[in-house]
Amino acid sequence: MKIFTGFLLFLLLCNIKLVSLNDYLNCEGIDDFVQVNDNPVYDFSGEFTVEVKVKRDIINTRGDILVKKQLVSSPPAVNQFAIYILSDNKIYCNLRENGGTTILSSTTLANSTLNWIHIAFVKEINNNIQLYVDGVLEDSGVNTDDLTSNGPITIGSNRSESLNTNVSPTQLFDGNIDEIRIWNDARTLSEIQNNKDIELNGSESGLIGYFNFNHGVACGNNVGVTSLIDSSPIANSGTLNNFDLTGNLSDSCESNWNGFLSTSMENNDRIREIAYYPNPTIGNITVDLGKASDVKTTLLNSMGQIVDTQDYLSKRLINVNIEGSSGIYFLKLESEGEVLTKKILKK
Repeated sequence: MKIFTGFLLFLLLCNIKLVSLNDYLNCEGIDDFVQVNDNPVYDFSGEFTVEVKVKRDIINTRGDILVKKQLVSSPPAVNQFAIYILSDNKIYCNLRENGGTTILSSTTLANSTLNWIHIAFVKEINNNIQLYVDGVLEDSGVNTDDLTSNGPITIGSNRSESLNTNVSPTQLFDGNIDEIRIWNDARTLSEIQNNKDIELNGSESGLIGYFNFNHGVACGNNVGVTSLIDSSPIANSGTLNNFDLTGNLSDSCESNWNGFLSTSMENNDRIREIAYYPNPTIGNITVDLGKASDVKTTLLNSMGQIVDTQDYLSKRLINVNIEGSSGIYFLKLESEGEVLTKKILKK
């Protein structure tokens, strides 16, 4: 019995390790998004469930995570389903039909750039709807609308309701997206809690869309990897739009396939505790190094040019002043030969 129990523990630990090493996609919040073409299987007229995991790079700004809406000649669209985060850092689900709108919102705030968040929306056959964050019920209500629409699913942005499906994206999400799941049934709370932190095999009953984002080389040259594979039986894969994918930006993980790199400071327990705030900022950034020490900071502008470099020895709290114009900056932290780069937005 002890041997069998030990073997089960070994399998469990292996599974946890595999889950923690999965990949994801970074959206820069400027113009990149993923489009999944419409498919009749996305019939949001009855019960359904949508799940997604996100980790933000910028807080206090709006970012749309997943949107599907009707294509019409005169916006606003009559049918829409959307998951997004507003500048108040609350998570919202918007259900709209014929001008009537139902909105669920979280009490938990997505106000950290350090933590992954699991979001789940459920609509039951009796029209009860629920919003869960990290497996906890945040809001609920009733909605009788038929949310079926003919527009594509956009991931990482919103878009106009124009009949032209290739219009410019709006309300772009700035951060990382992973594990999008679309079901044609109402997932139970236990099903959500038991599966939110593990990958699926794609053949689960009721699964009509499964995007695990396990593509490309993390933070490397991925210029040819422009498809987001749907591993469900529907196999309705998405297309990446406007992503850099070269790995040549100041932050090589920016606008690129991303992952938990064994050589990255992200995997170092000391470094993962580093906090920086406020972001966005009007000029000053406070960096709390936590357990890290002897850190070199380099501030770069969006062109990759060095704006400022400082060495901080045996300090915990440091102040970085951005004296340049408003826009995107990159704060690079170096310690013991490892490098971590974070994006900063100066207003």
